[in-house]
Amino acid sequence: MPVVSRARLLHWAKPDRGKVGLLSVPTVPLEELTASGAVAAMLRDMVLPVTRGTPVEEAAFLLQIASEVEHAFLLQYLYAAYSLDVGAGSEPAKTLSSFVQLAKQEMGHFVTVQNLLRAIKQPLYLDREDFPKHPELYPFPAALEPVTSLSVAKYVTAEAPPDDQIPTPDKDAAARAKAETVQHVGPVQRVGAIYAAIYWLFQSGDQPEGPWTLDPVTIAELTKSYGTGFHIRDTDFAAPDWFSRFAATADEWQADDSIFVDPADPRASALIAIHKISAQGEGPDSDPSVKSHFEVLVAMYRDSLPVFPAGAVRDIPTNPYVTPDGSTPTSDPTEISEPQTRAWASLLSARYRILLLDIFATLSLDRASAPEAALRSTVVDWAVNSEMLDFIRQIARLLVTKPRTSNPAAAGPKFAAAPFTFGDPLPTSICGLWKEQRALVQRCASLAAQINPSTPQETSILSDMQTFDSGRKATIDDRIQNLCGPSH
Repeated sequence: MPVVSRARLLHWAKPDRGKVGLLSVPTVPLEELTASGAVAAMLRDMVLPVTRGTPVEEAAFLLQIASEVEHAFLLQYLYAAYSLDVGAGSEPAKTLSSFVQLAKQEMGHFVTVQNLLRAIKQPLYLDREDFPKHPELYPFPAALEPVTSLSVAKYVTAEAPPDDQIPTPDKDAAARAKAETVQHVGPVQRVGAIYAAIYWLFQSGDQPEGPWTLDPVTIAELTKSYGTGFHIRDTDFAAPDWFSRFAATADEWQADDSIFVDPADPRASALIAIHKISAQGEGPDSDPSVKSHFEVLVAMYRDSLPVFPAGAVRDIPTNPYVTPDGSTPTSDPTEISEPQTRAWASLLSARYRILLLDIFATLSLDRASAPEAALRSTVVDWAVNSEMLDFIRQIARLLVTKPRTSNPAAAGPKFAAAPFTFGDPLPTSICGLWKEQRALVQRCASLAAQINPSTPQETSILSDMQTFDSGRKATIDDRIQNLCGPSH
């Protein structure tokens, strides 16, 4: 059964004057979103469901939504990057590099959210719904799409600070991006409201508490939603020793200074981590020491896109998909149906799924145990160097050069792209995690057997993958035997 998004339980207010596009019209006019009231206005538009009972349960729910949002941003930025032809000139190449860097930072945010869940003794959450089933559930209209003026305008608007905090040189471009977004898809709700609520729950009390000093209007709005004293208790946090054994670190994930994979225990470190995520793009606060996603994106919108040469963006679909094995191709312009391309696209989705399982496995291995610490280092290497930087990147770049359909007269985009299909929820047990690893390795071997490589590069990708998967088979089998029993 496919994932049911946690975001389905979070809604944005629907005022009486109706809807524009996919998202509700804000209940507060845009000109009223000042520094002191912007977050509060967003919070008024964010309709929380009935609380799950405790501050920890509420925080876990919001962190799961934050995880889905970061996951969506990560994939959208990667997809945008691979839609660009670096051979078309310096500006497309620079823009591709910027999108890849943004995606790496979103990966840092994604893993930081897992740390925050661990810090309050909650399960990891790496699930998401496939695009585009319910784009209206997100604060922004989530989609895997090639770079266009509108797609970048949406990213600028979603990552923007309140209007009066936008630097003067960026105001005009930000206003144009917002107008383009509103005209075509409706207003975009910023995810700063979600992080403001998370920050509030992690505070020790109702008074402002740095490093993100929430303003009085926002505090009043949060108190109205939750009541007074509704915060995670000291006793709700995981023991520092336990947390240090499992939490992700920046060094472990080869993160640079802009990727925040911070230990989130005790409370003060958790608040720092939440503030860093918000300052880097999603939140309404700004940190002059951090180059925000907004700054990168608004420069891209203002300076790079207008000078793109013809052919800079490849002719690929929005939200591509591959139908199940054995199904008959359709005329849907987003379906990848050419047999060889279809096998490559399915292979990419399998490697993406393996990457998520590698992250799950890493954060479940105890670095206080010498054998598990060694395995943890190995699995991180699998995730970063083999899946992210090798197989997924190479196949994604290959797909945008492959025909989407066998019918040359078919309507729709000419080339394919990475579908990043998610599918069913990830396993909830460590035994199940490793069993699915084994099943996916077998799936990759089956898909590779369907492919007739047409270039030395394709031959190399498949050969390297076979060697890599063969080399880790013994580790996977050993984990399954130890965790699940010899019968598995």
